[in-house]
Amino acid sequence: MKKIFLLILGFLSFTAVYAQQNGLTYYMKNSGQRVMSKDSADYRIEVSPPDAADNKLYVVREYGKDGKLRLLTGSNTNDAKLVYQGHYTGYFPDGKTRSLGTYYAGLFVGRQMVYYPNGKLYCVIIYHKNGDVASYNECRDSTGTVLTTNGNGTWKQFNDDFTDVIAEGGMANGLQQGEWHFKKTAAQTITVTFRAGIEVPTNPLDSSKNFRQVDVVPIYPGGIEGFYKFIVKNLKYPKAAKENGTSGKVIVTFVVERDGQLAEVKVARGIGDGCDEEAVRVIKLTSPWKPGLQGGKPVRVAYSVPINF
Repeated sequence: MKKIFLLILGFLSFTAVYAQQNGLTYYMKNSGQRVMSKDSADYRIEVSPPDAADNKLYVVREYGKDGKLRLLTGSNTNDAKLVYQGHYTGYFPDGKTRSLGTYYAGLFVGRQMVYYPNGKLYCVIIYHKNGDVASYNECRDSTGTVLTTNGNGTWKQFNDDFTDVIAEGGMANGLQQGEWHFKKTAAQTITVTFRAGIEVPTNPLDSSKNFRQVDVVPIYPGGIEGFYKFIVKNLKYPKAAKENGTSGKVIVTFVVERDGQLAEVKVARGIGDGCDEEAVRVIKLTSPWKPGLQGGKPVRVAYSVPINF
């Protein structure tokens, strides 16, 4: 599934490479790889002691390669497992506010707000405590005209510097709905259909035998939250992907059989460097599911899920 993403810079775990009298400095690549020198880094992180006696959070500042502050937040510790915590503010290079929100254990939680370079509100996204999106709540164009309100309307997704629209489509009840158009290149656009935030595969798996719309959808025994907790716990980031800085979403399709077993597990859209194979492997580990029901009877149901690397 192609999900909307917040334009916020930052990673969750780092290793200290340089100590200052009042804190630590980390030199990082955008891929999350630690480097030993400032010249080879894409950005740096400075961690300072709590700024008040009643504040237990370390102060974390991210600076871009241009030396401009791009993120201000906190962390419970300043050790090798730095995890962002508390309120954050993201900044454009000119110092204007880019985003506002809250981290909890390194994940976005609650109401997150993103702004255009001209200072006007771009969007509001609401997150559950486990980091999953609860609702794509509001979206506006750069003049302030509302496109999505209370999760309903149309949405535009911009590139990192807000110079181009890279995706747009409909919203219903806070989730992607209907046709979405994703710009792959300047001359190529991909159209993807969503139903309640779930991508509908363009190549149905034997539609004569597999249901797609059922009375009761298949579900992992622990529910959607349990499913993604299982994925996070068992997913292994491939070595090649780490070395090459490969990241993104792998879309895996499969069939939930009448007995809940998973079959025909395959990659509908991959990113390579071993991520596709790892996504298939971990999905197979989730079997069996609770089967889908049609007319009160178990049926085979085609399904797709995104696995994030």
